Amino acid sequence: MHECAALIEEIQELRSKSSISAIQLKKICSTSSKTAEKLAKELWGNQLSGYYFLKDIGETEHGSNCGYVILLREIHHISRDAAALIGGGITELDSIEKKIPSLNFSVMDFSYPVAKLSSPWIEHVMQQFSILFNRIGLPDSPENTFPPLLEAFKNGK
Repeated sequence: MHECAALIEEIQELRSKSSISAIQLKKICSTSSKTAEKLAKELWGNQLSGYYFLKDIGETEHGSNCGYVILLREIHHISRDAAALIGGGITELDSIEKKIPSLNFSVMDFSYPVAKLSSPWIEHVMQQFSILFNRIGLPDSPENTFPPLLEAFKNGK
């Protein structure tokens, strides 16, 4: 039970950060095969908040037999004009000529469309995204309620 409490403390610390790196997630999963299996099963069943698993997205340049994951918390804004250009295909030279400052081709972490989701998956992704960010005025749990819960886990209660 102490291992579980230590893992909960580590996860809670990671959740307080704006994002969790793949290295940190790998470390948590390597701690316990049961934890890795539970996370994979939750992801596979689309029960892991903030992530959406797709078994297949059709023909792509870089295919995967493991499926694909949409990171619902990775929100970035681009202009409507930039989105239209990206959808139609744009080169670095085009982005410079059309003066689109939100596009930067010199970074390694570059996002681009890889597939077009069809119905009913697109509606389900939108629903999950809305559920993730839809707060109907409920306050967060008070910080002082977490330590007693953690203590109960540590003591095996």
